Amino acid sequence: MLKIYHNPRCRKSREGLEYLREKASEFEIADYINQGISETKLRVIVEKTGEPASNLVRTQEDYYKKELKG
Repeated sequence: MLKIYHNPRCRKSREGLEYLREKASEFEIADYINQGISETKLRVIVEKTGEPASNLVRTQEDYYKKELKG
């Protein structure tokens, strides 16, 4: 089953969720903001994407700019 890791505060995430509601018959919503996400699940996601983990980081967020950049 398809799973979306949804952030209700993110416009693109909301748009993606709306798209799935229109097109997909079944999918699961993971509210990672409120429920958290384990390191193991993150590793699986990164492995499935085939991309470096750094490509999944939201670099435009204030937290990233203040706490993580550099």
